[in-house]
This record gives sequence, structure tokens and C-alpha cells, in this order.
Amino acid sequence: TMRYVPHHGPVIAMDEEAGTALTLRWTGHDADTDINYLLAAARATNLAEAKTAFSNLTAIGQNIVVADTAGGIGWYPFNRLPQRPWVGEYPSWMPLPGTGEAEWGDWIDYDDLPQLTNPETGYIATANNDMTGASFDGDPSNDGELAIQIFVAPGYRHGRISELLEERTDHDLASMEAIVGDNYSLLGRHLLPN
Repeated sequence: TMRYVPHHGPVIAMDEEAGTALTLRWTGHDADTDINYLLAAARATNLAEAKTAFSNLTAIGQNIVVADTAGGIGWYPFNRLPQRPWVGEYPSWMPLPGTGEAEWGDWIDYDDLPQLTNPETGYIATANNDMTGASFDGDPSNDGELAIQIFVAPGYRHGRISELLEERTDHDLASMEAIVGDNYSLLGRHLLPN
């Protein structure tokens, strides 16, 4: 028997005797315009149209970096995310009480999500690292970021990508392929004796 709590998602474990249950809520349960994202992104001819297409992402959130033929670049990690005003009191990555004090709020406006368009560096590099700096002090909930990013890579891959991109200004297909295939470890460089 499939049990489902409308505002908490499907029941994945239940203790009938104690009258308690564990549910799993996911933005995918509220998916509605993701197919529009796929179709609009395929038809986009410039950065603005691509960004508009990405605003249809509701459940299959992606870390999207896009470029257009006019030289525009953008980073839009869009997904429909709920506001969680209680995140300082309850860790959002742990089981939460289902008694009302840790409910999802309204969806965060896409304009309030982290994003980047045509940065001064002339490039965008992401590698599952913290792109906002909100987790640098160990608490991603205390810097005012609405989109709480809990599990991030330590930044070595991002650092290496940036290092290679900044080595020259005349990148081409071969240099990009070399960056993608690079296996030099910044962490290894830090750990090796001088």
C-alpha cells in the first residue's frame, strides 16, 4: 500500500504502534514545467532566451553554464526551491519534525537564486563548489542566502579550472579539451612536502 502525505510526500517508513512515519518530500513531487524548459532551451538563440527557458525548471535542477554566439556567458543553477525560514533551528539535511514547525515556505524567486551573467573575469567555472561563499564559515544558513547549499566540493577542482583558464587568453578547442582532461591535483600540491 502506497501512503502519501500531500504536504510531506510519500511515506517511506512507518511505526504503526508509535503512530509515527517518515516521509520524503522532494521538489520533483511538484514538477510541472520541466518539459517546457527542455523545449525552450533547445530553441534559445541568446543568453536572455536561455535564462528564460531555465526559469521553467521545477524539479530536474541543473548547474547550467551557457554561452551564446554574441559572446555572452551565464551560470544559472535553477530549480524550484522552497524557502526554509527555520533552517537555523533545524538542519535541512536531517529528518525534520512533521508537526508544523519545519514546513516549506513559498518558492524562492528565480531572481533570488545564485547566478552569474557576463562576469568581469570573462569566464565561469563551476565544479560542485560553493559559488556564493555561504558555507566558508561552516554554516551555510547564516549569510542570508535563500538557496541553502549543504554539501559542496572543497574547491580544489574549481581552483584548478580557474588556474588553467587564467594561464592564457587565447583558448581554443584544444585548450578546452586539455582542461577537461587535466588530472593535476591542487590538493596533492598542498599535501606534498616542499
